[in-house]
Amino acid sequence: GGLTQDLEEWLQYLDLADRLQDVFEWCDEQGVKFLEEVVENIDDLSEALRLPAEEAARVAAGARTALCKAHPAALEGTSTGSSPSKLPVGSAASRQSLRTLSVPFPGGQADVGATMSAKERVQRTLTFAAGVNKAQNKFRSLSGKLKPLDEEEEAPAKEQPGLASLPERTATVSMTGPLAGLFGAMQVGDGEMCMSQMTAKSCFKNEEAVLEPGTPATQQARAAAKAGGLRPVLTRRDTVGKVLPGGKTNREALMEQVHEDGAHPVNLDAGQTGTVYALEVGGEKIAVFKPAQGEQFSRKSVPTGQGCIREEAAYLVDRLSDSRAGVPVTSRASIEVDGKTLEGSVQKFVGDVIGFIEDFAMPRDPERAEEFVRQEDAEALALLDMRVLNMDRHTGNLLLLRREKPHGLGPIDHGCCLPPWWMLGEAIYDAWIDWVQFKSPPKETTRRLAAYAHENMEMTMKLLREVGLPEECIVTLQVCTLLVKVAIADLAIPVVRVAKLILRDEDSGFAELSWLETNVLDAAAKAGAKCRMGEDDRGDQAIDVDDRGEGLDVKAFLADLEKAFRKEVPKATEWCAAPVPLELLEAMAKQVEAAAKAAAEAEAAVAAAGAEAEPPKAKQPWRPKPRPDDKAAEAMAAEAPAEVEAAAPELDPEARPKPSKRW
Repeated sequence: GGLTQDLEEWLQYLDLADRLQDVFEWCDEQGVKFLEEVVENIDDLSEALRLPAEEAARVAAGARTALCKAHPAALEGTSTGSSPSKLPVGSAASRQSLRTLSVPFPGGQADVGATMSAKERVQRTLTFAAGVNKAQNKFRSLSGKLKPLDEEEEAPAKEQPGLASLPERTATVSMTGPLAGLFGAMQVGDGEMCMSQMTAKSCFKNEEAVLEPGTPATQQARAAAKAGGLRPVLTRRDTVGKVLPGGKTNREALMEQVHEDGAHPVNLDAGQTGTVYALEVGGEKIAVFKPAQGEQFSRKSVPTGQGCIREEAAYLVDRLSDSRAGVPVTSRASIEVDGKTLEGSVQKFVGDVIGFIEDFAMPRDPERAEEFVRQEDAEALALLDMRVLNMDRHTGNLLLLRREKPHGLGPIDHGCCLPPWWMLGEAIYDAWIDWVQFKSPPKETTRRLAAYAHENMEMTMKLLREVGLPEECIVTLQVCTLLVKVAIADLAIPVVRVAKLILRDEDSGFAELSWLETNVLDAAAKAGAKCRMGEDDRGDQAIDVDDRGEGLDVKAFLADLEKAFRKEVPKATEWCAAPVPLELLEAMAKQVEAAAKAAAEAEAAVAAAGAEAEPPKAKQPWRPKPRPDDKAAEAMAAEAPAEVEAAAPELDPEARPKPSKRW
């Protein structure tokens, strides 16, 4: 899978390519699944390979630089898809890792990794102390309710009386599980670790990138209102530009349908998590901690407090698909202060952010849209959202990266995804569903990505089980990945048409099953699940199951779905264009690559041969020879060598033609 490819490149940079099999066996023995874990435990690996002391020191010194070359996303501030062969001067590759700031876990490693055998020494726990940054962020009691101050307390700009006199406090941050090593390998600067409270939006906002206050849409509305003497108002529109009653978006309308009775409305501005805690080293943000009790979403399919598991799961799904969507590394974590613990998830801070996608307008012209965000980058995001059945992809949890065009995308907040397979009716793709990039057939790289994701499902499911995702939610990933594979990789159907198979119909008020739900219901009933068409508490159609889907033959279920997808998807999407098979595209690409390689080799051979051979004499320009008179001819004949004289024709003055007028 991806680890094998990363290992090959990493070992090449370290001049250890001949030890690939030995390193791979060590990874399999230790349960290592990510290259960062290898770097984290480089001393143990060198010992297992029995490297001489001098070579082991060389490998340890270059391991992190080689990591950044082999996997650019591991480099702080480097966006996915950048060249692995170029590292900026003074890059994070030469900086210390977060592991160097960590402290031994209380009780020892064995308490956390009880399931590991005695020979497994890979560190899967990361614990460090962070000072509570009180004065800057004005929060008093992290160990109390762990909630932000209300607006009245936050309003004063100056420090609260007596705040400086509060005793210094330290928070203990702990991360465990398969992704702890990825955080441990994260490069950080010098300085002390501290923790600061802030809102989710202010945490990801890059103040330096804001040229004017407000978003472009806000600035335009403000200018128009000022010119007309009106109060600035922005009208909310749906995904096709229609003004909705009350200014509600499709997302808000759907969420009103799916919320349980008595649930609090979701704060759209705050997103899934209103308050987060930024972890900083030397004033530089390195990660964001999201408390589970701060989750402000309510879904029938995802219990509140379970979002942290899905945050980690979404990262794993993307990472095992070559990190093409750019989900920041995410792991479950806990913060302990004064003996009280706060559970949640921690996510690597996203650098080079210029704002949220809601602050910008995606061009509707295809060429300008491609210049703004490349089609293959947009499609990588859409494939992730469809595979995990994202139920909250709105414009407030999608970051826009890089000031230069084309911009990158930074998806965050994945706590609302991967519901059980019988609860697929809450998908929301408002952030991108109307982008013009998705109206064209998918790029070849996107089709390859969809095929690769399907091929890598076994490893993906294994890791999701390790992080604690329920089996019925893993089945959802299998179903949606299968749909993406058939529709995108095999049939080359535009992304927006595939997405609409997953979404419920707006015209029905989101009350009827989607195309995907209907097919899932039919296939599940045939595969042994006790399920039927039912209604929820609002009277909307729903799939009712007994015993949480017990009795479902997953293998038969997926096989029946694949048949239905291949037969019905072209008709359901109204897309009849015959796709070029991926195998043919791969063969054509190999032919082009081979031809280019052969041409380059031939050119190099000609150049080498020319360099060795004697340089040819310069060709003299043609000039007409003057006709010599008899005396000059006799003089020339007398001076000529004997062999030349013998070969020269006899001159006959009488036979010589008379000069023409031109002479």
